[in-house]
Amino acid sequence: AYDKTMMRNALTSELSDIVGLPFAPGAKFVDVSVNGVYQGTYQISDHMEVMEGRVELPEGTGDDVSYFLECDGYADHVVVRTAVKNVAVRIHSPKDNLTTSQKNFVKSWMDDFENRLFGAQFKDPKRGYRAVVDSITLADWYILDEVSANVDGFWSQYFYKKAGDPKLYFGPVWDYDIAYANDNRKGDTSKQLMKDVAYEQDHNGSWINRMWEDPWFQRLITRRYAELVADGLQQKLIAKIDSLAQVLGETQKANYAKYGYKTEVLRQRLIGRGTENMEKIEERLARAEYEMSFAEKFDEVIVNDILEVAQVEAEALVEDFLEE
Repeated sequence: AYDKTMMRNALTSELSDIVGLPFAPGAKFVDVSVNGVYQGTYQISDHMEVMEGRVELPEGTGDDVSYFLECDGYADHVVVRTAVKNVAVRIHSPKDNLTTSQKNFVKSWMDDFENRLFGAQFKDPKRGYRAVVDSITLADWYILDEVSANVDGFWSQYFYKKAGDPKLYFGPVWDYDIAYANDNRKGDTSKQLMKDVAYEQDHNGSWINRMWEDPWFQRLITRRYAELVADGLQQKLIAKIDSLAQVLGETQKANYAKYGYKTEVLRQRLIGRGTENMEKIEERLARAEYEMSFAEKFDEVIVNDILEVAQVEAEALVEDFLEE
């Protein structure tokens, strides 16, 4: 798995609830056994689909229905391309009964949004993009992507239009397994902005960068982020991490005792440092694999995916040991 902590997607769903972004997918962890043989730890989650209890949108009629859409880096299934930035927009709903007229409507609606955003009057509250976006979900979705350092935030970005409502709404959240500084291809993303380094910069990533040229958007993000921080965003996030660590502690050990840890990421990090030759690197990797073969016998396991969290966990273990 990309996410060795097993908690990034569940954590982001919790974070979505904290900031108030609608339709956060539920998550539950289960240990799966088949015929009495343990098969690993799995996360059960809602699918991103329009239905009661998931993404709930009004139906509408004709072309004026609710549309559930995704900027899809894979560009598969039913897709329209935007006129300005050639963004692949997948139509998730309507699905089985999507008409040509509805597909053309989505194409026209998205083109209008991009024309407003990249036009000369894009800062105008009526003629520019502001007239066709929901500022609340825009701010919460974008801040969540920056806080989580989600390099895939533009690669797979969900949004929707409600029947009878001309605005574009952002969210729900989905697919954060390489967020929170878990993609070494981009360097240390804990110290970078996703608007600068996330994938799809030339496509829908350019939407956010264009918005940053607008003083209204700058004020919107600054104000909303200050509100969330004042409301205890950092403390709530750390508390959720601690809570998930408690839930996953023993099951993490069992999962990695069965499947082990992949050392390829470690190999690439060591090569990237440029401080050792390949012979020394391979020696270190062999030693790491040997030590991890005893994982099921460890009293405690700390996964150093998020340095600050791992440091707190290590300090707590040492303190507990010294107090015994």
